[in-house]
This record gives sequence, structure tokens and C-alpha cells, in this order.
Amino acid sequence: MIDTNFLIGGDLPVHRIGFGTMRFADHPDARRGATAPVWAPPTDRDALIRVMHAALDLGVNLFDTADAYGLGSGEEFVAEALAGASDVVVATKVGILRPGPESWVPLGHPDYLRQQIELSLRRLGREAIDLLYLHRIDEGYPIADQVGALSAAVEQGKVRQIGLSEVSTDQLDSALEVAPIAAVQNLYNIAARDHEPVLDRTADLGIAFVPFFPSPSTTPR
Repeated sequence: MIDTNFLIGGDLPVHRIGFGTMRFADHPDARRGATAPVWAPPTDRDALIRVMHAALDLGVNLFDTADAYGLGSGEEFVAEALAGASDVVVATKVGILRPGPESWVPLGHPDYLRQQIELSLRRLGREAIDLLYLHRIDEGYPIADQVGALSAAVEQGKVRQIGLSEVSTDQLDSALEVAPIAAVQNLYNIAARDHEPVLDRTADLGIAFVPFFPSPSTTPR
């Protein structure tokens, strides 16, 4: 029998099927396709909250968002939808600038990451973020500085576990020299297998591998 549960970082119990909320933005017609802007708050908020509650009823307890989704409105939506829910794990991401609806720009300056962590905590209404991903590694700053900013937040009690998104095995290994990594979220589906070496590496290390964009018809962000 396949175990349907997993301990992220050894202390965050989740079911293996999670719920990503990236496309919970804008008008329903604007969230379709690979070029969806993910720019504004959802216009059908009540309907989407019902979807989230249905997921909870089905046993889903891992919900994923990012500060870049809807300029923070994605985190606010998740907080509203999960208000009162118990035993849920909320993951979010920092490290992306959104200067416009078509722009997704990595920014790994440690001060920026620290600021975004504070804003995420406020929007999510939590004392600590369960799982915080570095949304993308910024080649303009050392990995040690970027992961170090997240590690400092763990030491301060603001973050429980650290994750990385869209990384190579070399980048994962470099990050592991700075802090424990609990999860890696990379593009992976039946048509996109480039990250199989990362999948194998995380399996060897007991790190959660969280595939995003399971449909091969979409484009990663």
C-alpha cells in the first residue's frame, strides 16, 4: 500500500496531494492559458473559497501560494479561505518582483527577502510561515546570502521550514551547505522530465519533491 502521507522537514505532516492557488487571481477568463497574468485579486472570491473548502473536506491539508501572486492578494485570499481550519500547512514563496502583469523578475537581495517575509506573515495572518520557498534563485547574489536570509527567519521563529523552487542539483547542494532544505518545488510532468536528477537527489536525501504545473500544456513561473 502506498503511504499517502509525508512529513515535510520531519515535522509538517501533509497528504501527498496538495493544492496550488497560483491561478486564483483575476477574472476567470483571464486565468486561463500559459500567459495568465496572475496580477489582480480574484473576482469570483466566494466561488473559489467554496473550492478550497471542498479540498479541505477531501483531506487536502497542504496549500501553496506566493507573495508574487496578485501582488500579495493571493496570500490574503488563502488566509481568508483557510480561516478557522486546523491542521493545515501553508506554503508561500518570496524572491520575485512584479513590476508589471507580464513581468516576473527574481530578486534575491537579503533585505528584500526579509521584507517580503514580514509582509507574507501579515497577509497570511500567521505567527510563522510553515514552509517558505525561495521562489527563484537570483544569479546576482550568492546562494548563501539568499538562503541565509530564510535561515535567519527560521532562527527567529518566523519560518518553520525552507524550500527552493526551480533549482538544479548543484544549486540544491549549495543551499544545503547553508541550511536544511525541506522541499523542492520544480516543474515536472509527463512531458517535462528535465528535473529527474533533482527528483532522484531529493529522494535520496528525504527532501519533499513538489512538482508544479502537472499539466504539460502550461508554462512555469
